[in-house]
Amino acid sequence: MLLVADKLYTNRLLLRRVTADDLDMLWRWSSSVASCGSYLSPEQYEPEEIEQRYFAGLFWNNREKLFLIEKRDGTSLGTIHYWLAADRMATAVVAIKIAEPGERNKGYG
Repeated sequence: MLLVADKLYTNRLLLRRVTADDLDMLWRWSSSVASCGSYLSPEQYEPEEIEQRYFAGLFWNNREKLFLIEKRDGTSLGTIHYWLAADRMATAVVAIKIAEPGERNKGYG
């Protein structure tokens, strides 16, 4: 069994489980080319799709977790999403998205 806390603290950051209050921000980030940067493609989720995914438990289950990255002062920076590869359950895939362009290249990854 894999246990993961709802909140993880580092010296500078808080990684926490996404809540319903975060859904509008996730939608805005998913639709913004600037939030995705040079290396990611915008997911282009509709607000209803984000909500459905959240309430269906797709952001937080036994195979995957979506953490919101925040500064210790509560400023949201982006997400860390990890999931277990379907063909290799012992292998995790991690995607880090610093969605606020002004916060990139500061060593958060």
